[in-house]
Amino acid sequence: VIFGTGGGSTAMAMECQYRMFRLGIRVSSFSDNVLMRMASASLGKNDVLICLSLTGCNPELQKAIEIAKDYGVTVVTIAPSDSSITEVADYILPIQLNESDYIYKPSASRYVMMANIDVLSTEVAIKNKRKSREKLRRIKKHLDEYRQSSQMLPIGD
Repeated sequence: VIFGTGGGSTAMAMECQYRMFRLGIRVSSFSDNVLMRMASASLGKNDVLICLSLTGCNPELQKAIEIAKDYGVTVVTIAPSDSSITEVADYILPIQLNESDYIYKPSASRYVMMANIDVLSTEVAIKNKRKSREKLRRIKKHLDEYRQSSQMLPIGD
């Protein structure tokens, strides 16, 4: 299960979901605070919760993590390493905020978060090579057929 609230973190949670399902992982992402609590309460010791936060200071997200931890869930955070949500995480993929006060520029931190999602999904794919290879091969085959292209196109978009 993947949690991310706010503009950037919600979009990245969905991206993480899309990356994981292609590897054969049954996954859902949530951005609503009530649904995050409900999902946390439904998880167990064999589940993994990935929490994304550009700031790491979301009290509703932290409460959802605490609920999941009460049920033995393994928690991975992609957030600033000195944030409140990383204090309760089992694994931290840290991001560093390097934002400027120029409000017209998109947040640079989302690129760092996306890079961490890439690293995480690549590691999951490598750890599950046999399962993920076949899933990716089938997806690629049907996308290429759909696109009717002989070019090397991405698996996603």
